[in-house]
Amino acid sequence: MLLYFWASSQQKAYIAKKGPIVTATADVTATIKKDDAPSLPPAPVEIKKLNEKTSLLENDKLSLEFSNIGGALNRVTIKEYNASLPVLDIASLAVTEILEFTIESLSPDTIVYVYEDNDKKITKKYQLKKDDYIVQSENNIQFKNKMSTLDELFNAYTINTSNLSDAKISATAKQDHGLFEYAVSYDNKYERKNNAFKFDSKEQKSVDGKINWVGFRDRYYCVLVKPNFDTKGFTVLPRDTNKLSLQIKPNIVTDSTTKSLSLSTTIFYGPEITGLLKQYNLGFEEIKLYYKKVALFDIAAKFIHFMMNLFYKLVHNWGVSIILISIFVYLLTYPLTMRAMLSAKKMQEIQPKMTVLREKHKSNPQRLNKEMMELYKEYKINPLGGCLPMVLQLPVFIGLYQVLWRSVQFKGAKFLWMQDLSLPDRFLKFPITLPLLGDYLNLLPLIMIVVMFFQQKLSTKNMAGLDPNQVAQQKMMAIFFPIFLGWIFYNFASGLTLYFTCFYVFSMITQLKISKYTKA
Repeated sequence: MLLYFWASSQQKAYIAKKGPIVTATADVTATIKKDDAPSLPPAPVEIKKLNEKTSLLENDKLSLEFSNIGGALNRVTIKEYNASLPVLDIASLAVTEILEFTIESLSPDTIVYVYEDNDKKITKKYQLKKDDYIVQSENNIQFKNKMSTLDELFNAYTINTSNLSDAKISATAKQDHGLFEYAVSYDNKYERKNNAFKFDSKEQKSVDGKINWVGFRDRYYCVLVKPNFDTKGFTVLPRDTNKLSLQIKPNIVTDSTTKSLSLSTTIFYGPEITGLLKQYNLGFEEIKLYYKKVALFDIAAKFIHFMMNLFYKLVHNWGVSIILISIFVYLLTYPLTMRAMLSAKKMQEIQPKMTVLREKHKSNPQRLNKEMMELYKEYKINPLGGCLPMVLQLPVFIGLYQVLWRSVQFKGAKFLWMQDLSLPDRFLKFPITLPLLGDYLNLLPLIMIVVMFFQQKLSTKNMAGLDPNQVAQQKMMAIFFPIFLGWIFYNFASGLTLYFTCFYVFSMITQLKISKYTKA
């Protein structure tokens, strides 16, 4: 019996069922053709695993859990962070996910599964490298009869978010779901999909090209599957709203004389740390992208990430590193900030004359514009002087936000009373859950509110040149804005809140200098 037709018959038997697919590993020893046979139908999922038995492989970095059903790698735990990604069936043949394998051999770093029937023998081998985040996988098929050409045989992984929709999940975890992303590197191009948490049929696609790696990442961690065989494309296959499979298409030519196939992959499963990913020289670091659409934001974020790691090497404390990066950014943007504030101050000073001009030329807009430009020229004011410097600072601030939010190094890092810079500071636990505040008193956002209040109060000082209504609005905003922003930051990572608290302290210093300028 041919493996292709066997897979088709299995699909018909389970046509009503949906579920994740299996991913596989590959080291192809054959050559390739494109038009030998139709695509292999999607493998069925969610089979009842009545006889399922799980096995573990472990090293200092990872704990791997395998299932005899499909001989699949279904779960990996990163020990240092006690974290796992919502991916199943990593590096496994799609057509084998309903088969019951037996363990041929098991050692501390290697597991070998075998399935055999009248037509074929399938061997799956997984080897965990010592003290590393790398797993090597091999899938071998030996045919006892002649075989047909196989297409879309190989699955990188299946995303399964069905267990992450619980209403009891923390607010931070829900925020993290927006950072789920699957990515494919092929032909010096990238296919990326963020918010990879819910799926629909519109996402289904098949793309031609030579695959470098297929990856998935969340806020901190990533899994990458690199095929060690010739490829001709990939398929994105949504299963339902919570499941999506990524398949790799091997570029393999077989004929009636082909007796075996061997497919292998290199799998990385670990924290998304640039230096760590680079050391493998497999292009894995390319998965790290802060901004997909705006290259300038991504460049700024990577530069800030580099500087923050440099500061950490000097002080060996991530909290102090955040304070140092806030000082660095303040000094870097200080000339632009002062220019913007001075320009805004000058604009305030000429407001009475602007009001007179508007009244005088309200029926002649052209004359009004001409007179206003003359006024700007007389007082040496650039009307865009207050906006342009802030626009130039935008890449820095957006880049900082992403670096502080996505840096796994902050996970578990302590500073002052903060036990984990990747979480809210949780200064005090309430005996009951309070509306808006939740279970904890987070002190740092409250400190930020106080600092912002004084900074805003300074900015509204000496505004005699403004219309009284505008002054009243500014004073109202000086109260409302700090409270509003503090509420937004209340459940943010304390590392992020620490930076912005420092930022507003430095802004207050700048406002004091502006006040001295006003008095002068």
